[in-house]
Amino acid sequence: MNRLLALLIACLGAWGILAVTGVSHAADAYKGQPLETQWEYSLDGGKTFSTTPPTIEPTRTPEDRFNVVARCKFTIDDPAKIGLLKLMTTGDDGGLSLSNAEEIDRYNCGSKPVLTKSRFELNGQATDAGLAPYTLYRYVGIDPKKLEKGENTLKVSGTFWFQLAAALPGSLRLETLPADKVEFDRPPVLGVIGEDFFSLTARSVIPADFTVTVTPLEPAGAEQKHTFPRGTQLKARMPLPKGTHKFRYTLTGTASGASKQLGPFEVTVPTFGEGFRFAAAGGMFAYKAQTEPMVKFVAKLKEAKPQMLIATGGYQNCPNWDFSWNDVFFRDMGETLSQLPLMPMVGGLEMMSPVAFSRQFYFPPSDENFGRWTHVMGPIRFVSVDTFSMMDEKNGETLKWLDETLASAKEPYLIVLNAHITHGSGKNTSRMYRPGLAYVAKNVDPLLVKHKVTAAIGSCHNSYERLEPPAGEGVPSIMSCRTSSMGKPFHAGYATENKSSKASSGGDHFCIFELKKDKLELKTYDLDGKQIDTAEFAPRK
Repeated sequence: MNRLLALLIACLGAWGILAVTGVSHAADAYKGQPLETQWEYSLDGGKTFSTTPPTIEPTRTPEDRFNVVARCKFTIDDPAKIGLLKLMTTGDDGGLSLSNAEEIDRYNCGSKPVLTKSRFELNGQATDAGLAPYTLYRYVGIDPKKLEKGENTLKVSGTFWFQLAAALPGSLRLETLPADKVEFDRPPVLGVIGEDFFSLTARSVIPADFTVTVTPLEPAGAEQKHTFPRGTQLKARMPLPKGTHKFRYTLTGTASGASKQLGPFEVTVPTFGEGFRFAAAGGMFAYKAQTEPMVKFVAKLKEAKPQMLIATGGYQNCPNWDFSWNDVFFRDMGETLSQLPLMPMVGGLEMMSPVAFSRQFYFPPSDENFGRWTHVMGPIRFVSVDTFSMMDEKNGETLKWLDETLASAKEPYLIVLNAHITHGSGKNTSRMYRPGLAYVAKNVDPLLVKHKVTAAIGSCHNSYERLEPPAGEGVPSIMSCRTSSMGKPFHAGYATENKSSKASSGGDHFCIFELKKDKLELKTYDLDGKQIDTAEFAPRK
């Protein structure tokens, strides 16, 4: 079968002058010791087994479902020396696995996937896939806590259904990683930040204990240590003394007496008032890592010195591809997101893998629902809502939340982040967005007008456009703030066909917003640093 080429790219690159220590993106960091195993497969719930992997015949239909059980036995001399069991599969390029209903691997978003809801048992006891809901280098990491000295049995079972003729993953391999080989698969990533806290996500290769050491620098303060329980995923919020302007932190993972430290990283806390600068950019999947457009983007963004980044979506084409996050997106990010707070807009391609995406980043904690959040930074309230999932709701619960959140906003500036901007020219808006545009026009836009939203930022097509619709018909909007235009210039006569359109560009770009004394100023730049648009937004009355 044809395999979808990996599009996904990178953004930003190295941000500061402090180096990331101890992060390896080479495949060698994940190589394990093979275990001798003989796999058996059962299609009758474990009554009978065969060493021949089952296959899917072309005559099968999407409605066909059957249970598969795979098991193997292996010997471990000293369980204390094992840090992780690596289960690897080979098979069809449309395979997607689920662990306890959470997605852990998708091989190819370009074909309709084979879905697998899996359960893992180690020596008769249920165990989690240690890296759910995604994998590293296409393996499932199984926590080895239930390993025993001598013979062990691993059983994988699940209900399979199919959307295309394909071979069931037919080759299962099992390896071990040592307990004292502590590695991080990428640098830590800053999430939402406030006047008295910051947040962080990180991921280790084997289960480890995490420690985050924080030292206020301006003004100077006492060092603080925050410890977190054993695991492979860190997603945490740490307090900061209110009034801190700059701080330093390090991240340490510890297992079996060994440790690995990342950092130190220095972070400048946003001003939460006049002078606050934030960037908006997205569409990062259009270029591969370290290509010329990304290098230029990094350089110009660094010159702009934003205090925060709003990512408007499009991190990559298939956000559940583990190798794309690590070898492409996070490799290019480098220590950038370890020092520049990121607030991700939700919606769009990211919702193809919402659980995996949400664990990559720490979102504002104001709402446990991943599809929406709100966060106040001084005089600005940001509201992000996933209008893709809203279309599937029967009770309008998120629409009600949006109405109530906007109604309660007392801040001078109210900015909504929403994938669908309805009053754009729309000539290069793909068909997948059109139902959402219709839904938003009918249900969401009236709320934005009603509650006097300052501006909306969206990403529902691949070029830049700033819109000012007539009073009552919509709010000022910027679309799509994409780092890349994906080579789709606007058609001739674009600006004159839409009276709402005040500025447009088919080229690569990014936006910088700065809070002034009596206005919020926007400047949009291309990747050569040329200013292609500017606008001002007055405070709400």
